[in-house]
Amino acid sequence: MTITAIKKANFKAVKDLLIEKYNAYNIDNEGSFFTMFIDFEDQTLQCELTRDCSFGSWDATKLSGDGWTEEEIAKQAAAERLEDEVYADMKKITTKVVAS
Repeated sequence: MTITAIKKANFKAVKDLLIEKYNAYNIDNEGSFFTMFIDFEDQTLQCELTRDCSFGSWDATKLSGDGWTEEEIAKQAAAERLEDEVYADMKKITTKVVAS
C-alpha cells in the first residue's frame, strides 16, 4: 500500500468513526479539512478534521484569566475530553505512515 493510499484509508476511517460513534453532523468539506459539530456530554462542540487526521475542537482552547461562566468552563472541559477520546480511538484504527 502506498503512503498516499494509507493516508486516504486513515482519513476515511477517522471520518467514519466521527460520524458513526460520535454522530458528527453538519459536516462541511473545506478542501484541506472538514468542519463538523458533535454533541458530547450535553455540549454542542465545533470540531475540525484535517486530511492528515489531525482532530480538534475550537471549544477546547484553554481559558485563561477570570470571568468565565460555569457553562463556558464545562464546555471547554468537555471539548478536551472529546479530543482525548477521539485520539485514543484514532490510534486504534489508523495505520502509522512511515516515510521510506
